[in-house]
Parts: sequence; C-alpha cells; structure tokens
Amino acid sequence: MVAQLIPSRGDASQGDDTELSTRIKLFNETIPAVVAARENEGRHILLVDMYSLFNPNKASLLEDQWHANLAGYELIADQWYAAIQSLL
Repeated sequence: MVAQLIPSRGDASQGDDTELSTRIKLFNETIPAVVAARENEGRHILLVDMYSLFNPNKASLLEDQWHANLAGYELIADQWYAAIQSLL
C-alpha cells in the first residue's frame, strides 16, 4: 500500500512555505504512474489517496503546516481502514 502525502497548509500569512504545497502536489501526481507500473509487473500494490481527502477543507484539517489535527487524523484512519478492508 502506497499513500500519497497530505497537503501542506501553505499559508504565507502564517509564515508557511507556500511552495511546499506545489512540491507535494507534484510529488503526489507521480505516484499513480509508479503504482501502475508495479501493478503491470504483477505486484500486489494499492494506492491510497490521502491528498484529495484533505481538499478543499485542508485549513480545517491541519494543526500546523505539516500535521493533521484530530479531525484530519480521523479522516486518515478512515481512509486506511477502507483501503485495508478492500483487501480482506
């Protein structure tokens, strides 16, 4: 199982690195192709999208620039649980 990164808050008014959000988005966009390539090789691999989960409400789901708050972690847990359930 491969998870995409959650977004950064990227709020310059809070001193956050607004370019970090762009770098995370670009990194996450490469992951599906890597997962697909491994899948085509016959590997058992699954992509877990954590990025889209946080949008468009990322400001209310992040504690700071990098970390989820309790509501964000609950969403992450639910997403992992759903992914694992699909394998059972």
